[in-house]
Amino acid sequence: MFNLWYKKAREFVFPIIINILFFDDTTKSLPWTVIAINNEWWFMTVSHNFEVCSLYKEHKKEIESYEKKIKEIDWIKKISKLWRERKLKKIKYNPKWIKKFGILIGKKNTVIEKIIPYNKHDLALFKINKKEVGLIKDFPKIKEIKTIKHGKSLCKLWFPFSNIGVKFNEEKKQFIWEQYSLTLFPIEWIYTRNIIVGYDSKLECDIKFLETSSAWIKWQSWWPIFDINWNIYAIQSKNQTLPLDFIWEKKDWEKITTHEQFINLWIWIHSDTIIKALKKNYINFQLI
Repeated sequence: MFNLWYKKAREFVFPIIINILFFDDTTKSLPWTVIAINNEWWFMTVSHNFEVCSLYKEHKKEIESYEKKIKEIDWIKKISKLWRERKLKKIKYNPKWIKKFGILIGKKNTVIEKIIPYNKHDLALFKINKKEVGLIKDFPKIKEIKTIKHGKSLCKLWFPFSNIGVKFNEEKKQFIWEQYSLTLFPIEWIYTRNIIVGYDSKLECDIKFLETSSAWIKWQSWWPIFDINWNIYAIQSKNQTLPLDFIWEKKDWEKITTHEQFINLWIWIHSDTIIKALKKNYINFQLI
């Protein structure tokens, strides 16, 4: 049913990987997903993928403040070890401050020239240096959804079973791959309803999401969902797990509510929002 789409979608969907070096010198790699929009090297993904950029700026200031206070203590001569330890304990310290980070599309370091975030919708449009990604042969069509039938079958394709990891080489001042294995995995989703949570005056439209039901899988990856003609309906933003409040009766007829049963629901950035954002910023794309 989705086999033709699977082949075509591989042309314009890519893993985006955020490599992070923390203050305690540990590292972490986060594999997510981006979609190429056009041959001008515009992409789209969720805006919270770029939170690392603002966090890095905040943490840099905190690291500088911390190191300055350490130097002030060490300038004092003939201090006891116990006194120094007491002073150090009073200084704010976070081992997970971000010292360095790298953004890669696939295995290639990426220079992002421009980011246009719409945080209320969790959508980000961004432009990269075209030299850093190979030739893209095809691009997706974004579906203008006037009506969508409840129960419609859609397909998601992403990297849920990733095994990646890096270490940071101090001499070369760069991340070095230790593990790199990404598994491309398709799964079917069922459309349930639209959800409107407010109005965005910046984009001049409702803050609208599309909801689907399916089993939860790790590394949700913020992949798009397509129909059988590989038209994009939405980009995954978040998931929610709702308790079913199952009620059963004991022998004494006392009603007991348990939250052990639940349903997984997925929340997606609606194509209406994507289309509105692309048009507002004069970014070329294919509309259907």
